[in-house]
Order: sequence, then structure tokens, then C-alpha cells
Amino acid sequence: MNPPIMMHQWSSAEILQFAPDPATARSGQDLAQRRKWARLGADEQALWGECQGSGAKPYQVQIDLSEPAFKCSCPSRKFPCKHGVGLFLLSLTAAAEFTEPIRPGFVQEWLESRKTRAEKTEAKAAKVEKPRDESAATKRKTDRLARIRAGMADLTAWTEDLVKPGIATMAGKSYEFFDGQARRMVDAQAPGLARLIRELGDVAASGSRESGRSATGGPARLWHARFLERLAIIHLICSATANWDTLLPDDRAALEAVFGVPVPSQDLGQLPSVRDLWQVVGREVEFEDRLKVQRTWLFGQQTHRTALILDFAHGTSALDASLSLGLQYDTELVFYPGHSLRAAVRGTTGDPQRITEPSGLELITDLLNAYSRQLQACPWLETLAIPLLGIIPTVDPHGYAFLDRCGESLPVVARDGAIYTLLAISGGQPINVTAEFDGTSLHPLAAFAGGIWSPLTSLETRER
Repeated sequence: MNPPIMMHQWSSAEILQFAPDPATARSGQDLAQRRKWARLGADEQALWGECQGSGAKPYQVQIDLSEPAFKCSCPSRKFPCKHGVGLFLLSLTAAAEFTEPIRPGFVQEWLESRKTRAEKTEAKAAKVEKPRDESAATKRKTDRLARIRAGMADLTAWTEDLVKPGIATMAGKSYEFFDGQARRMVDAQAPGLARLIRELGDVAASGSRESGRSATGGPARLWHARFLERLAIIHLICSATANWDTLLPDDRAALEAVFGVPVPSQDLGQLPSVRDLWQVVGREVEFEDRLKVQRTWLFGQQTHRTALILDFAHGTSALDASLSLGLQYDTELVFYPGHSLRAAVRGTTGDPQRITEPSGLELITDLLNAYSRQLQACPWLETLAIPLLGIIPTVDPHGYAFLDRCGESLPVVARDGAIYTLLAISGGQPINVTAEFDGTSLHPLAAFAGGIWSPLTSLETRER
């Protein structure tokens, strides 16, 4: 029996990206052993198997390789579950064991149901949409912006009151103090500002437990500086909103994005697209209560432009897996208005190819210039992720840093052992790393090693 034919030759690092949390990834690795599977099969589109669980009846596991998509008969509410991850990993290490060539009934029924749903979705998309009532849409947006601007006036007074007694007093404020103001911004229909205010509260809470060293071994930035930095951004947003009538259209659109005002698909569809060979160079998943937020960073081979694809999933719903780290797609992106890094894929992504020659920046100065240009266009920029080529991870008396070939460096803040992985990969030699830059330090996301981009954060998602 020949090994299963896959539409894309996945690596174990890429497969582990699909795990919804670190525990599922670890359990999936434990299940990637032939002795734990009663049957295994594959064809050009699917993988399937039966894994013996705690019950008398084995769990039926199946993977549609065209996306990939997963299904399992186990009671887990995670998607994909550990059995799906384990089966996928096993297909790499024991491909010759997938000896069953004919799809069993449960696999065939599932694939047919998926095809039927896809056809219905395409048919629905092909229908001529009912014209949008432009006057009603304009009125709804005008009413929402009026509520937001009224809420921003209240927020301006709140930020000024924070400064009067001195920032040092903020460390003693309760969570409810900040959450109450955040809820008021939600009521004003500006959820984006609510998130910034809660993050402000998180920084204040860190003041009571802050030490003189950071988690990465370097000197910690005092919470007062981080608090003042975030407060200044919020106040800048308030000031810009107060001058709303004098702002240019792009600046207004940037503020609307900060507020959390969505861009209708009809409006996005009318914007020009950017065609390039887009390389997927970084991915990270964050949790906000039951909401999963997936941030996928792309870099254009020709345009050298950065793009951020956001995807959201509630509860156990699956995140979009159409763009995979380490692959490049010849496709078009539409960038959201307002000098935004955020983009959406227009049309299909076609047949991806593995990245063999990563694109990026070679000098720290080039990164600083790129960040400065983006910050000039959007003053409330949070982070910018760009591949850095030929940099060396180093350790100095102040902590960790990335060093370029000209001797320039930037500090690195890495989570959960990522810096040790980079040091091991590098061995003191130049490597390629994708990192988010927040204007102060770098947060590594992925490293190019062994001919592929490997995630540094895929197994350790962050909670916000």
C-alpha cells in the first residue's frame, strides 16, 4: 500500500498549529503511535482511523485534507480534538501503516455532507444580494458614531482624573475601577476602547507584584512607564475624536477601527486589491474569555508590505485554517481603510507553495524605519510583525537581544522558552526570525529552520 497522498506535505510544527490549546497538542503527540489505532486508512482526499478510548467502541476519526477539516466521534468539545491531531501527526511518521484504501461509510457520508454544504454556500454567494439601503446604513453609522463621541468625552474626563492624584496611586485601584469604565465604552458601542482600558488595568495590577527583573532575565520596564504609555495612547485617541470634523477620511477610518466599528463587506469589496506572492510568516492565537483571536501575519515578496489577517471563533468553534505558516500564496489582498495593516483575502488562495526563499528585512534600522512610517500613518499602532533575515539571537548583561550584521540590536521579550529555542537553532550563527515589534522590544513568533517556518508560539497561546 502506498503512503497517503496529501494535497500539501505538512510538517509536524504546522500540524500542531491546528491544536486549540497546548494540552490538546501534547495529547495529540502522545496518540501519534501506531499501537493506539485499531484501523488506519487514506486516499487522495482524506485520512481516517479508529482510536480506542476509554469506552468499548473506538472513536472514529477523520480528516479532510483539502482544508484540512477534522471530525471525531469522541465527546470532546475541542476542535480539533486530540484524536484528530494524533491521526494527522501519525500520517507523517507512519504513512505506510495507512493501509485501508476504501473509505468506510462514516468517512464517505461526512465528505459528501461537506460537499453538499459547500455547494449550498457557493449557490448562496452566487445569488444577487438585495441592495443595501444606503440611507438606513448611513443613519445607523451616524447614530453609532454620535454615541461613541459622547462616550469619548466622558473617557477624556476619566483619563484626566487618573493623572491628578498621581499615577503611583493606580496600583491600588481594583479591577472593578477599570472594568466599570470599560463597560461604559461597550455601552457607547466602542468595544475597542474597552479592551485598551482593561489592558490599562492589567498594567496597574502588575505594579503590586513587579520585581526588578523581567521574565526573560533582563531588567523589567517599570509598570509606571508602561501605564503612562498606554494612557497617553488612549488620551491621544480622545483628542483625535474631539477634532473629528477636521480629520481626513483615512484618519477617521483609522479611528473607527480603534473603536471597533466594522467595515461592511460591500464597502471592503469596492476597495482596490494588492496582488503579490504573500508569504505566511507568523501566527499567534490569543484568548479573550471564550473568544479566540487568531493573528496571521503575511509579508509580500515583491511589495515588502506587511498584512495582518484576523480570525475570530467563539467557544469550541474552529479558527480559519486556509492560510498556513511556512506557505506562500499567489493571491490578492484587500487592506482595510485607514492606513490599516489588517487585510482580507480576495478570491481563492490557489495552490500554495512552501517558502524556499523567505523575504524580509536585514537591518534593525530598516525595521525601525518601517515601524516609524506605519506609526506616522496610524499613531495608535500596537505592533508590526516583519521577518528579520540574518539576525543573531544574543544574551547580554541586560537580557536577550537580536543583533544584525551591522552590530545594531533590539531587546527581545520571549515567552515560554522561545528564546532558548532560538539560541539552540542559531548556535551563534545568523538565522531568520519573524517578530512582532511594539516600538520597544521584539516578540518572536516563528523561525526559519530546516527549510520551513516553524512556530515559536503555536503551543503556548496567550490569554488577554
